[in-house]
Amino acid sequence: MVSPTQKRSAVEALVKRGRSISASCKRIGLARSTWMYEKRIPHDEEAAILHIKDLAKRFPRFGYRRIGVMLKREGRAMNSKRVQRLWQLAGLQVPKRRRKKRTWTKTEPWPDRGKCKNHVWTVDFLFDRTTDGKSIKVLSVLDEYTRECIALPCARGMTAQDVARVLDRVAKERGAPAFVRSDNGPEFISIALQEWTATCDAQMRYVKPGSPWQNGCVESFHDKMRDEFLQMETFITVAEARVLLENWRMQYNQIRPHSSLGYLTPEAFAAIPCGADSASLHQPRKGQKPSRVLPC
Repeated sequence: MVSPTQKRSAVEALVKRGRSISASCKRIGLARSTWMYEKRIPHDEEAAILHIKDLAKRFPRFGYRRIGVMLKREGRAMNSKRVQRLWQLAGLQVPKRRRKKRTWTKTEPWPDRGKCKNHVWTVDFLFDRTTDGKSIKVLSVLDEYTRECIALPCARGMTAQDVARVLDRVAKERGAPAFVRSDNGPEFISIALQEWTATCDAQMRYVKPGSPWQNGCVESFHDKMRDEFLQMETFITVAEARVLLENWRMQYNQIRPHSSLGYLTPEAFAAIPCGADSASLHQPRKGQKPSRVLPC
């Protein structure tokens, strides 16, 4: 299939040979109005491209869709097609990542999915290193419904008591969840965490071994954090890592458009009433002795 651009080139070649414009357009099959059309470039085109380049420099892992959301927040009326065109004119491109092929078979989805804010918290660990090669352990705590990252502490090492203290601090600020979902790591199946959940009428929910997709919310968050933050930063000390992690957490909650939330930020999505009351979703366990492991 011949494109209009190629047809215009063919007509131009015939005109240079001495043929009339009408005869050339008829021969090639191009409307004369299309040949006579002159592209009109908006007066703010160059400034818009420069601004898009500036945003791409600030958020190097954002594509044109998220950049378009950032432009709308600033009051710049641009539809997605124009943003994409300017993005291409600027020569911008987000490098594609090589993804591992899935080697497992899909099983049943995880139970007790978040139905409102503060219903289900999902937790997991992520590891990185400082410039001296020593390991850093990062605890991610997310609200599964709103996708808010509600805590992101780090240390050289974290025990079950440390995890319980972090969850207790967050629970005092925003209330306790009905469920906490995690894998079967020793910090999460510990008596310390079981005792904490018993005191706040929450319950632990563990994913099946070898089934990370059952904790997909936090796994997706870790993927984004590695791509947009950890691979672009180096930490000299743990104190520096704590400051940078907290800054990125605030940016993730308050600035970064989230595609699964209709390109709202998690904080903006959390402000929308969901029609459910998290307190009614709690299942009190008063009088029950905390068990070592609770099944899903």
